[in-house]
Amino acid sequence: MDVSALLRKLDDAIRPERLMATAWDLVNIPSPTGETEAVTACYADMYRKAGLDVHVSNTVPNAPNMAAYLAGNGDGRTLHFDGHADVIGRVDTLPDGSTNVVPIPHPDPRIENDVLYGRGAADMKGGLAIMLEAARCFAEVGFPFSGRLLFTTHGWHEAPLGYAQGVKALIADGHVGDATLVAEGAPDLIAIAGRGMAIYTVSVTRPGDVQHENSTAAATPNPLIAAGRLLGEIEALRQELSLREHDLLRPETIFVGQTHGGDFYNRFPNAAMIMGTRRWHPANTFEGVRDELRTRLEGVAAAEYVEIDIDWQLVRPSYEIPADAPIIAAAQTAFRHVKGVEPEIRGYPSVGDAATFAREGGSDALWFGPNGHGAHSDLESLALDEMVDRTRMFFAATVAYFSGSDAAPR
Repeated sequence: MDVSALLRKLDDAIRPERLMATAWDLVNIPSPTGETEAVTACYADMYRKAGLDVHVSNTVPNAPNMAAYLAGNGDGRTLHFDGHADVIGRVDTLPDGSTNVVPIPHPDPRIENDVLYGRGAADMKGGLAIMLEAARCFAEVGFPFSGRLLFTTHGWHEAPLGYAQGVKALIADGHVGDATLVAEGAPDLIAIAGRGMAIYTVSVTRPGDVQHENSTAAATPNPLIAAGRLLGEIEALRQELSLREHDLLRPETIFVGQTHGGDFYNRFPNAAMIMGTRRWHPANTFEGVRDELRTRLEGVAAAEYVEIDIDWQLVRPSYEIPADAPIIAAAQTAFRHVKGVEPEIRGYPSVGDAATFAREGGSDALWFGPNGHGAHSDLESLALDEMVDRTRMFFAATVAYFSGSDAAPR
């Protein structure tokens, strides 16, 4: 097979105006975490019109999953492209204690000098548009390999409410590839490993009601003092974790982002709270980090005569894919021939869906997104030329993955 000719045909099939129009349409559909029905319905219909075999599942509340397949010439490996449909939102607590997510304000979408601005432009509806353009071009030109391409989208990505519920449902339904390119993050490198991340909340309590300080027995334990000593133990653990090194990743960490307690200057509190994050290496486990923190803090709590409860929310697991995974060589080919650079191979500091596909889905998953700007900020943007280049990188990586060829896409 003349893979160079195939890649030229694919490159020629890109329609930049269609690519930008797709991103524009998606950005103009609000989709905070937990409310992605409308954008997913629109996106799925685009794949149907492109001729792919589309499956939509409502397993996860208010956030359908979509899987679209393009078959090749017989059985073989599945290369998977994935992106999340939700954008960041503010979590409001309602009077009944339930939560609601509302969009975080952003200037109205606009296109200026071939740059798309709008909530989700960078994170990551531009990536979804790139995936769809790649699918359209393969459908038009042909996918002449044994195997198939899989394109998926899902919600429930963005924390604190999103913690990969959509990805886990995709995996449970069998919609996962042998290798996965997530159209988000790591625009200038190949990230083959990532630290796990969980949010912990330490609740510190004592028996009895809140009362005036003069009405409280002298020996009553103060949860605020106990919280201070617990913070000291967490800091000692942080220093120890800073010595745990990894060839590809930053050291393990524990971070304190919030501590609260008391409600008035002379009322003796009966509770306090400490909240933060814990990040760990691929050789460690979520269960291991939970046990470690509990062991460290229980002794302090006993000495202070308070009770502690530690609540955990796993955001993403740690992971590392094999150094000889074929998708790594395919991604290297894409960087060389489209960007003209030799990409660095290392870990990635942020957490995302590549971790869940790798750890729980058994897929060799990479972050593989365009270079957008302002994710989670007040002004997100993504340039059209970057979208076109990343579409070409999808072509190059796909052809290299299925053919094993390093032929230049020119």
